[in-house]
Amino acid sequence: MTQNSSKHILVIAPASRKRENLLAMFALLNPDTSIQIADDWRTARKYLVFSSPDVFLVDYRNPDDELNQEISSLLETHPCQKIVLLKNRICQRNPFFSPAIQEVIYDDISTNVLTLL
Repeated sequence: MTQNSSKHILVIAPASRKRENLLAMFALLNPDTSIQIADDWRTARKYLVFSSPDVFLVDYRNPDDELNQEISSLLETHPCQKIVLLKNRICQRNPFFSPAIQEVIYDDISTNVLTLL
């Protein structure tokens, strides 16, 4: 995400200090960025009825079959530029083969990393 681009972002992650830091970094980079926050997939699906985000940031630190199914459904039903999986260092390899998928280590997120999204 460059300084000049205005994006619509949906963050799907439970409330935490990490999520708040992530949101603060986005606000610092580009105050015009529209950010919606969903604590869970049920809430995210409600947002998707009325909006079409450019970028999805998904907490992927504890992947399971249900989470993978939600991401697969997202890839199939919602056009988006990017889905960023926020992982931890020991997280298994994701099962997705899509150019829209990127992986970022949640603990390593910085404004420099976010400018590349």
